[in-house]
Amino acid sequence: MSNKGRPAKAFSKEQIQQAIDESRSFQEAARYLNVTYNTFKKYAELYGLWIEGGLNPTAKGIPKVRTTSKRQDHLEKVLEGKWNGKAMNLTKFRERLIREVKLAEKCDLCGFEEKRVTDLKVPLVLCFKDGDRRNYKLENLQLKCWNCAFLTEGNVVGRKKEYFSDSVSGEVWKQIDMN
Repeated sequence: MSNKGRPAKAFSKEQIQQAIDESRSFQEAARYLNVTYNTFKKYAELYGLWIEGGLNPTAKGIPKVRTTSKRQDHLEKVLEGKWNGKAMNLTKFRERLIREVKLAEKCDLCGFEEKRVTDLKVPLVLCFKDGDRRNYKLENLQLKCWNCAFLTEGNVVGRKKEYFSDSVSGEVWKQIDMN
């Protein structure tokens, strides 16, 4: 009878201890050694290094690692303008642009970058320079604070814009209803 599959990895106590020292949680230590969490746990228990509840049981401050490259390729296609023009969730898109540092987390017009106390995010609106909400090219996107967005774009929430402005003069007046 022959063994099938790949041979088991063996780790020394020093390797397990180094992974723990270099990591903020046992899950991160398992990724450091490039093994599954259960394999890491087995060796940590074997050497008496396992702590019930782990180093950081709530994993506070540790971002989840995503290794899918398809999502990155998709974002690049969207930003290059090779998107089919289908509308997308602008909130999630804005958060992703900020997370992947495609756009700085501050207002492009006034430089506002004060974070909220509740969620530590800067309240920004994703705006389109040419006004086409289906043109997702990076050079067409800009982040504005709510104040600048209202002054330049008008009422950005709701079904119907109530105001619009002339961004050159800064005047705001009621929109004429043509219906």
